[in-house]
Amino acid sequence: EEIFNLIAEVIAMDEEVKFKNKGTFSLLKRKKRRIGSPTSKEVREIIPKKTIKFVQSKILEIS
Repeated sequence: EEIFNLIAEVIAMDEEVKFKNKGTFSLLKRKKRRIGSPTSKEVREIIPKKTIKFVQSKILEIS
């Protein structure tokens, strides 16, 4: 649990956390966007948010 807290703290400072031969954690900033419901024709706005993204190393990819 302490490792995940440390990763979250580093990512919150807009840094990347890289694990050799495992992958990379980084901060993904999503923009504000508009979506529309096809049935009700209602248009809504989705608020911008930040999420954590993990990209695994090519060594871990299983064929």
